[in-house]
Amino acid sequence: MDFKENYPQENEVPALNGAEKQTKSLKNYIAITVLIAVWASLLTFIITYIVMQTNYEKEKDLIKEQYTQKLDAIGEFESIIELYNALPEEARNIDVYKKLAYIDYYYRTMYAGEINNEDLVYLIANAYVMGAGDQFGRYYSADEFKTMLSDTQGDSVGIGVYVTADSDTDNIRISYVMKDGPANKAGLLPGDVVTHVEGESVTALGYYVAIDKIKGAEGTEVNITYERNGVSHNVTLVRAKITVESVIYTRHETERDVGIIRIIEFNNSTPAQFKEAIRKAVSVDGCESLVFDLRGNPGGTLTSVVEMLDFLLPSGTIVTVRYADGTEQKYSSDDAGEEFSALYGNSIKMAVLTNGYTASAAELFTCALKDYEKAVVVGEKTYGKGCGQSVVPLSDGTGLAFTTFLYDPPISDNYNGVGITPNIEKELSEEASSKNLFDLSHNEDDQLKAAVEALK
Repeated sequence: MDFKENYPQENEVPALNGAEKQTKSLKNYIAITVLIAVWASLLTFIITYIVMQTNYEKEKDLIKEQYTQKLDAIGEFESIIELYNALPEEARNIDVYKKLAYIDYYYRTMYAGEINNEDLVYLIANAYVMGAGDQFGRYYSADEFKTMLSDTQGDSVGIGVYVTADSDTDNIRISYVMKDGPANKAGLLPGDVVTHVEGESVTALGYYVAIDKIKGAEGTEVNITYERNGVSHNVTLVRAKITVESVIYTRHETERDVGIIRIIEFNNSTPAQFKEAIRKAVSVDGCESLVFDLRGNPGGTLTSVVEMLDFLLPSGTIVTVRYADGTEQKYSSDDAGEEFSALYGNSIKMAVLTNGYTASAAELFTCALKDYEKAVVVGEKTYGKGCGQSVVPLSDGTGLAFTTFLYDPPISDNYNGVGITPNIEKELSEEASSKNLFDLSHNEDDQLKAAVEALK
């Protein structure tokens, strides 16, 4: 097959004459080759990664070496067809290359604007993920990839607060202040309302723009104005790297034997925070019941949720991971038995709160406790994400997350696209649902009240 034959004939596009035509064609050809090379390298690595899933740890170094050699070889090809013929058989999706070559040809020869190649590659890569139908996949720029990896570790750069939009003014309302963050050191408190950032009004900037303005690089300063009890205060904070508090423990305001452990997300620092929250609740405050609040929890890393379930569950299967190549991997609770019972006995009752935004790893946590009859589930049907993504670093610092496996809970069927139905279904009242969960008092929270009642 001569790939050049797929280009338009001369009567379909403006003709070029003599030396101009030869020079223009050469430039176009080089530009197209570079673009296709970048695109092909991405596809080649994706396919390589899928093939290596079965023996990932054993073969990782070898495959990375082979991948590097292929990247180096790209510059040696003199034509698109040579590059195409060098690709693995399974990567030769002719329609993809043909369509991309057509579009690139038109833009390189007749587009009246300028092409930003960096933006072009970024959008093409994300378009591929979307076109593949992977609703949970994503291509990351180098900066985005660094941030994502940092978030997975449980680290973040900022001032250390959780915020919501103030319902009355659309300013930034501080809902929670992390204990080791710059905001805590500066004396900010839950309930404070940020009205200005760097002298600019939050309402004029817009809520999300103002939040982005508060973010920034580690060690840099940000000036904010906030109101407390009608009095305005001004403070300059130094942004810092902090360990995100992904687990927040509170003792019930009126039912003092109930500990409420809210899990915001599952990252690498979550298990340690989770175990410490349980220790405080049971050993320090003497709580006899625990409510794990997973409402709004989008999930996180599989390793963190497995470690937490291993702590709570007796010996047995925690999760079964099913990969695209048909292989399976089981994660089980250790043979020593249930660590939680060894520390705190068998009398502690548990409940899990869920809603439609409880997803992924949070659903596995919920379903595993339900399967082993360790907790009663209260609230609303969960999101329904029983699949997981592999994260791949690419050679230029960018990264790719794409769906590579399904995971099954210990006993129940996979809940992907289905969700988990609570033991006790309960919706928030209209008044309560109009507020952020952070801002709900315990006695306003209908779902929490239902959970407390179920534990009696």
